[in-house]
Amino acid sequence: MSTVKGLDIFFEDTTGDIAHSDFVDYYNRMSFQVRLQQRQSDRVTYAVCDTMTTAGRLAFGPTLSTLVFGANNALGTVQYHHKQEVSMEQYLSRVSGSLCRKFKGSDGRVYTWTFVSTSECEEWACTANGAEVAAYDTENQATRNPQDSNRRGSGKQLWISENFQQLAGELIITLIIMRHIRKYGL
Repeated sequence: MSTVKGLDIFFEDTTGDIAHSDFVDYYNRMSFQVRLQQRQSDRVTYAVCDTMTTAGRLAFGPTLSTLVFGANNALGTVQYHHKQEVSMEQYLSRVSGSLCRKFKGSDGRVYTWTFVSTSECEEWACTANGAEVAAYDTENQATRNPQDSNRRGSGKQLWISENFQQLAGELIITLIIMRHIRKYGL
């Protein structure tokens, strides 16, 4: 994955579905795919791929990580390319409650994802040393203009600070796990 410095990264989550989506930067600097790889009675496996290595075309590129969830949507394992798999509970350890968890990034820093919900929005925020690194929000569908025919996406967006864009894949992978935890009440 190439790193382009200068601007924050703004991804559109094209479907909003944690199991099948494309995260595409609005300026086509980066893109990632989340795809179902295998479904069995005792587990479900997803691949997270870097699609910019396919010359900017959205195609199934090299796998960055494999996420395996257990029976009844239980947390399973995460495996980064060419590394040993780790249990998701160990990789994303609880800080306070189920929806506030931390992980150690490939740069050695500790990052914390936290879920915040208000009457106006729902947001996942990722911080490191008190500074916001990334945020994922859901556009309130009630405020969306139905006359705006150019808006065909899910309304979900991921922002990553320019200083942390080299961690985009890790941030997307951990966000997927966090959203799974919330969806299934784990």
